[in-house]
Amino acid sequence: MRRPGRLVVYLTLLIAGVGFAGCAPKAVIIETPKETHNINYVVVGYVTAESRLGHPPKNEEELKPFLKDFGNPDEVLTSPNDGEKFVVLYGTRTTGGSPIIAYEKKGKDGKRLVANTQVRIWPVTEEEFGRLRLPAANKAG
Repeated sequence: MRRPGRLVVYLTLLIAGVGFAGCAPKAVIIETPKETHNINYVVVGYVTAESRLGHPPKNEEELKPFLKDFGNPDEVLTSPNDGEKFVVLYGTRTTGGSPIIAYEKKGKDGKRLVANTQVRIWPVTEEEFGRLRLPAANKAG
């Protein structure tokens, strides 16, 4: 006489699996602050430019074509926080570590945004900014 034990176990697991599938947690969508969008686009455009050009962009004119997907390049290159153009460290290679690519010239409320090649964006105080490892010629204050 066959025992229905195995079949019952499989059916129970199948029904439980289908039941639990509907109980999955809802996706959490984390929106980035709007004031970080432009600097994010600058870094993404910069990394794309280096990849397609075979070298880091040398200047704004080499970068601008890679910003068109995000809007008007002149607007993308401008910080909504201080109305100034971002300082972009042209010629910086994106490989080997996570070098800083762009930052706000002035920022607001005593902090300015800084972005690296990993598209990590964070605010720094003037004191913290002074400790960043940037070529001296690129530290606009």
